[in-house]
Amino acid sequence: MPAPPKVSVIIPTYNRAHFIREAIQSVLAQAYADYEIIVVDDGSTDNTKDVLHEYGDKLKYFYQSNRGPAAARNLGISKSEGEYIAFLDSDDVWMPNRLEVQVPVLDDNPDLAFICSDARVVDSCGREINIWRKSKNNNETFESLREENFISTLTVLMRRTCFDAVSGFDENLPCVVDYDLWLRLAKNFKFLYLNELLANHRVHQGNISRDTALRARAYKRILSKKEIWDTMNPLHRNIRVAKIYCHFAEAFYEMPYHKGAFIYYLKAALRYPLIGIYVEPRRLRYARLKRLSCIFDIYVLILETALKTCKRKLLQKGG
Repeated sequence: MPAPPKVSVIIPTYNRAHFIREAIQSVLAQAYADYEIIVVDDGSTDNTKDVLHEYGDKLKYFYQSNRGPAAARNLGISKSEGEYIAFLDSDDVWMPNRLEVQVPVLDDNPDLAFICSDARVVDSCGREINIWRKSKNNNETFESLREENFISTLTVLMRRTCFDAVSGFDENLPCVVDYDLWLRLAKNFKFLYLNELLANHRVHQGNISRDTALRARAYKRILSKKEIWDTMNPLHRNIRVAKIYCHFAEAFYEMPYHKGAFIYYLKAALRYPLIGIYVEPRRLRYARLKRLSCIFDIYVLILETALKTCKRKLLQKGG
């Protein structure tokens, strides 16, 4: 019998027939060749199955009724054989040297549970929007990861034994299941961040307002888990949750969806009234004359978004 592959590439997909060829081709183009591709179709209703049929035995295909990415990844891993597990969403792509760079690092460092790296954020046409990288002052520790999710899932290479040790992805979470897994792994094992650009993460339109609110609630649920919550004192808990609310308020403001921004800025202020000390709303940085003024920034934004929400309602009634 042939030896099992070193790496199992797990690709969950749902109605991404128009993107998935590019994702698969980026794996087939890897300089490192000891891998298998596992695609889990999470109940697609488009022609995903027909597209994947073109690849024959170059990949293993599994279908399940729609249960979400956590269940799809868990199923894919249960069907795989590799010592290491790599993740790729069906609308993202890897650089050709992704596995070639990362596999030797895990081979040479048996104390590491997983490694990850920088990723380029691109639009639906592949144009660069941003670079996803961790802050320079962020160390690869559970504590730093608890304060900021700086891990891009499509860059993670992980030991199967460590994945099994923390019982895989939490299928009860609606989203942000990857952050939950990284936290559980980081609490029990070491990990390493490589400052190398090894993948492209594609951003495209969906139901943005609904997804943003869902993600905010998921983040709070993750941090409310006993194994995470008990690592913070009450003040720290309130500050961290308020930071999350501010982050999603910013996202709503940029859409622009001022009602959502108002709700989440208000939640942040109610959770921790001095949260302005810890965050810097982009729109007000230019106006800050001294550090103390940052305390009031969030209240200015609460008033601003409330007024814009009322104005929109009045215009809708008038129209």
